[in-house]
Amino acid sequence: MEQITDIIKEFNSRDRMKVSYTVVKLDRMKDMMVEVVEKLGKLSLITSSSLLLLLEPNIRLKDDFLNRVRLNTISGSQIFSPIPFLQFHPNISEFKEIDEAVEINKNNGYFNTKDFRILSFYYADFLSLEKLGHMVSSQQLSLIQLFLRTSLTIFRATEPNLQLRSSYEDVKESDLHIAYSDDSLIGSRAQIAKILHSTGVL
Repeated sequence: MEQITDIIKEFNSRDRMKVSYTVVKLDRMKDMMVEVVEKLGKLSLITSSSLLLLLEPNIRLKDDFLNRVRLNTISGSQIFSPIPFLQFHPNISEFKEIDEAVEINKNNGYFNTKDFRILSFYYADFLSLEKLGHMVSSQQLSLIQLFLRTSLTIFRATEPNLQLRSSYEDVKESDLHIAYSDDSLIGSRAQIAKILHSTGVL
């Protein structure tokens, strides 16, 4: 969180656009992203012309990413869903500094095209979901699924300056077995096989 606030301060100090952030407490009765936006609206912290960027807490980003968010999000026309680079666990990958951005290569992570948790859009377009009646089923659908029901374009692009740290705090042997047999958030199959082989498992 501290890293994100530092970037916002730097961005605001040299740019005419005002960027702010808000922390809200969630009830988790529906999709987390939907609930965040609804709470911001109820607290009167945003207007219909506000551009919203929803991020994950385990994120590393550079300030030029915020410029791309601004350019790729168009009110009434397009929302932006950047594809983040998912870092492998530092105990598995070649990069050992867990709190730093890593070099983009196959040994350090991969672009996770299945990740739709990072979104930017205008609040007016969120309000249009309610006008179209899409919010009725919001308890079962994610925010990206709700937007897919509209005529809005969802623009996706790989974003090297947007990196997600591994969600694993400690890597257990059971995690390695699961990761080796399935697509992994821990490391590449070659890296995991090497570790399992060194322990005599493979």
